[in-house]
Amino acid sequence: MEPTLDSELLADLGFDSLQVLELVGELEEHFAVAVPLNDLSRIRTVAQVVAEVRALTAAAGSPPA
Repeated sequence: MEPTLDSELLADLGFDSLQVLELVGELEEHFAVAVPLNDLSRIRTVAQVVAEVRALTAAAGSPPA
C-alpha cells in the first residue's frame, strides 16, 4: 500500500510501537528537532507526522529539509 497523508501509521501502514519510535528518532535526527513523548499519543496519521515536524522546525527557526 502506498502511503497517503490520511494513512494511519498503525492501522494502514502496519507500524508497531517500536517502528513508530524508530521513525520519530529518524525524523528528530534528520530535522534536528525533539518530538515530545506526550505528543506521540495524538500522532496517528502521516499528515499529523508532517504537521508535527513542520511545527517543531518552525519553532526551532530552521526550515524543513
